[in-house]
Amino acid sequence: MTAVVRFPDPGTSRLILLGASEYENEKLGNLPAVEGSLDELHSILTNPQTGGFLAEHCLQPAARTSPEELAASVRQFAALAGDTLTIWFIGHGLFDIDSRKLHLALAGTDPANLYWTSLPFDQLRRALLDSSADVKILMLDCCFSGRAITEMQMGDAEFSELISQEVAVEGTYIMTACSGRDIALALPGEPFTVFTGAVIEALRSAVPLT
Repeated sequence: MTAVVRFPDPGTSRLILLGASEYENEKLGNLPAVEGSLDELHSILTNPQTGGFLAEHCLQPAARTSPEELAASVRQFAALAGDTLTIWFIGHGLFDIDSRKLHLALAGTDPANLYWTSLPFDQLRRALLDSSADVKILMLDCCFSGRAITEMQMGDAEFSELISQEVAVEGTYIMTACSGRDIALALPGEPFTVFTGAVIEALRSAVPLT
């Protein structure tokens, strides 16, 4: 039996790359590997021969975009996807003890004021759920990223039931760097973060990933 290979339709697919390498708040250490990881992903995934996405269909906002502007641009861009929607975040992930929810750090994020200065994961969750794309891929390379699995269930009874029964949701794929309680790694001096670096190595292999 010949396996069916599924690649994105470049004309109707959208790629969103998010993250920051430098942070204004001293409590958040800079992550030089983030910029290199995002740029390499852009180069690989928009390669005309093997990438699957068109460069003009890739959203990579400036690192210092405000939370409000970022959420709006992600929502609007995701709505344009018909075939494949891929959202990839690399950077600091912060857990809000009060709301018990995951927040994604931006350049201007203040850990003491997460709600107003970061991107709540719920914004990405809503962009995915609202998208009419046939295939939805979420890649989270940050601390506590496994929380995304739990939060994807919230507010969606059917999705929650499927997850609880360990049944795959057709067309939706989520990959995280770690569990909801662990940290993601970015080693000093390395050009890429550990998780995204491993995916980049696989993307560079002789056998293309579908």
